[in-house]
Amino acid sequence: MILAKIGRATFFRLTRPGDTLTFSARIDQLSEQGASISGTVTAGAEKVAEIELMFSHIDQNLGRLEFPEHNFVFTEQFTELLKTYRTSGSIAI
Repeated sequence: MILAKIGRATFFRLTRPGDTLTFSARIDQLSEQGASISGTVTAGAEKVAEIELMFSHIDQNLGRLEFPEHNFVFTEQFTELLKTYRTSGSIAI
């Protein structure tokens, strides 16, 4: 299984070091082709995020193939952007 799509991600507030996060997920659809889930993240009793994800099943026959980077959500470019954010400590909203 690979992450195929982030259907929706809603963040209600930032979390901070020391927050205890609880992740809850529900399988909405499951088939041979893939799955979709929806979930929430809470900090204590407060909901801090909601998300809907879709996963795709890669057949075992395709498991050894290399896929182009543009097929994936988290590309090297995205990773570099996160590194820049961590270094600068700023956030764009």
